[in-house]
Amino acid sequence: MSLLRKSFLSALIAIVVAVCRFLLLAIVARRLSSTGFGQFVYAQWLVDMIFMVFALGVNGVASRYFAEFATDQLRRVALMRRWIPLALMLPAFSGLVTVVAAILSSLALTVMGCIFLAAWAMASGWWTMQTAALFGQQQFELILRANITATAIIVSAALLVPIENDSPELFFAAMALSSLVGCGFGFRQNMAQCVGQASALRIALPWRTIRTYGLNVWLTGLLWSLVWSRGEIPLVRLHMGDQGVAQYTAALTLYFGAVQGIMIWIGGVAPHLTTLWGSDQKTDAVAIARRLSDAQMLVSGCAAILLACFGPELLALVFGATYGESAFPLAILLMGLITLSSSAQNHLLQIATDAKFNRNTSLAGLIVLYSVAVIAIPWLGMEGAAISRVVTMWALFLMSLFFVGQSLGHHALSGRNALVAIASVSVPVMVFAVGESQLVNRLLIGLPCLVLLGLALRDLNGNLVVKDVINNVWPRFAREVSPTRHVR
Repeated sequence: MSLLRKSFLSALIAIVVAVCRFLLLAIVARRLSSTGFGQFVYAQWLVDMIFMVFALGVNGVASRYFAEFATDQLRRVALMRRWIPLALMLPAFSGLVTVVAAILSSLALTVMGCIFLAAWAMASGWWTMQTAALFGQQQFELILRANITATAIIVSAALLVPIENDSPELFFAAMALSSLVGCGFGFRQNMAQCVGQASALRIALPWRTIRTYGLNVWLTGLLWSLVWSRGEIPLVRLHMGDQGVAQYTAALTLYFGAVQGIMIWIGGVAPHLTTLWGSDQKTDAVAIARRLSDAQMLVSGCAAILLACFGPELLALVFGATYGESAFPLAILLMGLITLSSSAQNHLLQIATDAKFNRNTSLAGLIVLYSVAVIAIPWLGMEGAAISRVVTMWALFLMSLFFVGQSLGHHALSGRNALVAIASVSVPVMVFAVGESQLVNRLLIGLPCLVLLGLALRDLNGNLVVKDVINNVWPRFAREVSPTRHVR
């Protein structure tokens, strides 16, 4: 399988996962009250975060070293035989801890609800471990089929399961079932990797290096998840209850949908940047990162303006009329979209510093997020949560701007384009935030800002970024990731 096809399938998997989560939350929000929906979202947060805590980097080890030992059967078998017991036991333990955490958090659960939640946490952890192993073995098509099948099960169950007493517990069972079905797609493949010579048990692997790598991946992943994946949810629930979680999640869902669309390009281009950097073509890598950054600045600005124009209508369409309170937090969150434009440069810094940049910025982001959130959420509620997230994103963007200038050159990331994007986005976002109810008025203000954004963003040579995207960046990207271009 060619590098381009792998990139395409990896991006497609990310799209399927994002669509699945979006549809699930939209359906559950409409089938439950805001209190029931908030309980489901908080349970989902517990499942994800507690697995991250107890995974201990074992999934990260699989993703790297199964690929590294792909041509060495004895070392691969030796690692797999040590890996499988941990991949089975750690998710089982995290499932039990998830139930304890739910009870301590006063999540209203029956005995069956606790069983379903534990099953969901365990099955989700097993599937995550298995997916990491399949990534290491470069079985992207298996992963894609598993995710498509699981999505079909989740969406069907979300639409059809009976609701009793506004309880989300049967949704827990549906999530567990879909995860178990997803595990079935790669079980045989992973078990086959254990078949090998008996001498594999005597192979000396660099266990100290493997453990160190796993620890670093675990810490970075845990920090990253807290900063970028709803880390403020427990504080929202503490001060605003399950209804506050539901309302804030509605805003986050639309926001994260835009994030996925903006970030999808980096998934396809990152392997190419890595190859250029590794072959000492650093100037070319920086030039491509700059072009991608300018394109992401354009896309993120357009996404923010369009969501500012259609935000209330989209919230009502996706979640229902009861989620109108989510409009103001969504307006605040939109100001953070522009910061995503440094993703390509961050990838280069991660390579150049052996992942230290990613680790350090994630730790800094965690400190900023919770320092602001503990003050802003009790004071301002959902709006305070949104402010804490936006402040964190801008703090990390400014850090990236500084270190990119120091390491890659001042032309590697455009501060001018960032200012243009802020100016273009801030006006329609402010109109949205003050509660302008007429769609026509929002469009009359937003569309000129959209035109201004397109005419003002310029690349390093002074040419229009929108012209470069239309004529070069997007066609080239689409052509490179085309599934018809691969070599067996």
